[in-house]
Amino acid sequence: MKTLTKITLTSAIAASFLLSGCGENATTDNGNTNAGSTDTSTTVTVERGPVMGALVVDANMQEGEELGNGKYKFKIKVAYPIKAIGGYIDVNRNGVIDDSDVENDVVLEAHKGKAVTLVNAITQNPEIMSYIKSEFGVSQDDIENALPGNSRSIEALTNMLYKELRDKNVSNVDQISLDDLKAKRDDIKNKIREYKEDSREVKDREEELMEGLDNEHKIKRIGDRVEKIKIKIKNRRGGKYNLDNYLDFVGDVNLSAEQKTALQNLYSLQLENTKVVNELVQTDGMDVAVINRKVEEFKTFLGKLLTKLNVEVPTTSTIDTKVFATLPNPVTLKAEGKTSDEIKEIMKDAIKNLVKDEFKTNIDTLPEELKVIFKHSEVRHNEFDESEDEMGRDGEMGRDGDMGRDGEMGDDNMNDDMNQSNMGSDNV
Repeated sequence: MKTLTKITLTSAIAASFLLSGCGENATTDNGNTNAGSTDTSTTVTVERGPVMGALVVDANMQEGEELGNGKYKFKIKVAYPIKAIGGYIDVNRNGVIDDSDVENDVVLEAHKGKAVTLVNAITQNPEIMSYIKSEFGVSQDDIENALPGNSRSIEALTNMLYKELRDKNVSNVDQISLDDLKAKRDDIKNKIREYKEDSREVKDREEELMEGLDNEHKIKRIGDRVEKIKIKIKNRRGGKYNLDNYLDFVGDVNLSAEQKTALQNLYSLQLENTKVVNELVQTDGMDVAVINRKVEEFKTFLGKLLTKLNVEVPTTSTIDTKVFATLPNPVTLKAEGKTSDEIKEIMKDAIKNLVKDEFKTNIDTLPEELKVIFKHSEVRHNEFDESEDEMGRDGEMGRDGDMGRDGEMGDDNMNDDMNQSNMGSDNV
């Protein structure tokens, strides 16, 4: 089953500033002003180094289309903030995924301008913005539009911020305070001076930074997953994410009684999933401890989402348990002489079809601003990629083959529009 994992970002405080104008003197995405143009598209650059395969969304839930080399295009005018989550850092800046590239596990933002960077993100705090401008000699335009690849000052600040995030093991720059910056003032100034005097290319300094973090086990290289990741990017799948990060992106939503019930039903599906997993545990040869933990984690996230939306979290299932009673019983299947592999296949097909229908029925009831959360269900999170021996080839009950390619418990495209079922996924 496929999980709710790719979250389209929403914000109750979305700004109305535009990256591009409209009407008689529209500013196009290349910054030029063309009289009479009606093009309101905007291209932004997501850069730590260039980030490929990220989810890049504005405050109105509009998703940017990836163009390559860290560039993403919004087809209509954008609303701030723009956020970029996940994907892969192109450390050597060659425009393709290599084994030495790094998973992006920090959130990059733009509150104005076209540079979606850590510097633009952290300067949403006006005190920090003022401090950075006065102490480190960067301008407002640098903050909004300069990139690590074309500004040594922004590059140095980016690398210092990134290292601080990795040292703290957090993903958002709101975890870096003004006091943190003041404590590192001299280090940052020295780093800016060093970079300005360095004749090497940006990629050389970036690799130097990543090598140090790699030695401290604070980043994750792509390694031998290159081909798999290329497929994920092609299918619009970014890197791993912590679902709790996205709770901050859910704004106020007015829900009808029917829509609240639909959300409770989605949570209830996790309660029922837990029961099914516990039955699988009783079947010889099916070690599903990891799945059980992941189902619980996903259920916990849904509980937090319901709480934020002021929807009562069910303690017992709100869905008709007769629905799950139609599932085959793995214990019975075992007693009938079925092998573990046969049981997995039988359960895969049964659960896939049941949950696909149940999820779609309830999600179709939700308002668009929540429906899109479940629609964009490709964001991955948690350290689940490396499990090679839990249940079946290349991962838990359902990684690249045994219970569905690339983590779904069933067809990879069993429900492209509503990709959201979750038991046995490496996304859970």
